[in-house]
Amino acid sequence: MLKTPSARVGRGGSLLPHGAEPGRRITRFLRVSAAPPAFYGAVWSPAGYRLSRAVPGRRTIFFFFSTAFLFFPFITPALFLNPHAAHRHKPAPAGRGPGTNSHRNASPLQMDMLFVDHQSACPEENLALDEALLEWADASCQPIEVLRLWESNVPAVVVGRSSRIEQEVNLPQCRQQHIGVYRRTSGGAAVLIGPGCLMYALVLSYDHRPHLQRIDQAHRFVLDTMVHALRLLVPQVRRQGTSDLTIGDRKFSGNAMRCRRRAMLYHGTLLYDMPLSQLRQCLKQPPRMPRYRRGRDHAAFLTCLPVDPETLRETLRKAWQAHAPLPASSLPLCRTNELVAEKYSRAEWNLRHR
Repeated sequence: MLKTPSARVGRGGSLLPHGAEPGRRITRFLRVSAAPPAFYGAVWSPAGYRLSRAVPGRRTIFFFFSTAFLFFPFITPALFLNPHAAHRHKPAPAGRGPGTNSHRNASPLQMDMLFVDHQSACPEENLALDEALLEWADASCQPIEVLRLWESNVPAVVVGRSSRIEQEVNLPQCRQQHIGVYRRTSGGAAVLIGPGCLMYALVLSYDHRPHLQRIDQAHRFVLDTMVHALRLLVPQVRRQGTSDLTIGDRKFSGNAMRCRRRAMLYHGTLLYDMPLSQLRQCLKQPPRMPRYRRGRDHAAFLTCLPVDPETLRETLRKAWQAHAPLPASSLPLCRTNELVAEKYSRAEWNLRHR
């Protein structure tokens, strides 16, 4: 006749199989926790099930622990081997995270921003430098933020990344006036740049400002900062549409952005002494217009800021706290030249999407 294994009461009144010692549970746990993941399903779960048969009413507990330890080796390495995993879902400080608007009233900067006062004689080199600064900040191990101000010496039409030239640009008129057409890396519609149009470019760090990863928050943050600064010069300045700055209901600034993994480029125009008649000749009515434009042509829709360029430059530097000049020797000029050769000087890039 077969003998049924006897059981005895262990410490704490737990019922153990014959020959089992309380310490063996810990030993088994230590052996299994150091084993590869496949060992958990093959040994731990059956062992827990067999042990649970000797302990009536405790099967739920053993099932819970066997299931938990089955997934333990997959969860733990993700937390300890990926330094960003533990911070990915860390709550943002009050008033600074996505979905909050209290950052409007807070100081826009917590670190010194680099200032770049560098411009080239060629529009393509100026556009390439904006993108090179974005790539430089995106690849940096430390958060880098830059304010760049420049002004093209010659008139040029700059279209958005996805713009269809024939819909937005009067090419025959541009050829007649020897005005080049270039394509930038950001979105938006065509603009005319040149003397009387100050260009600004902001490179902002997502590590420093994680809430800017939301497009609406990025537009709001940058443009509200610009409005707050420019209202010191012209009280009627306000933000309208998606990314326009206006005096009353007449636009003087258009803006666009380009996003990378760790940084973003936000740049735009500031008309202060631009010949609007030339703009009307070179640009067609845009295919998409904000509601507040009400179908007006360029002459009735656009205006210039009544501010001299030096005052405008100094106001923007103070608003963004760009107190640290970046010397020309530290600029990514080699990458700028590469971008000019690969993209900005080539018709395959500038005249695509015709």
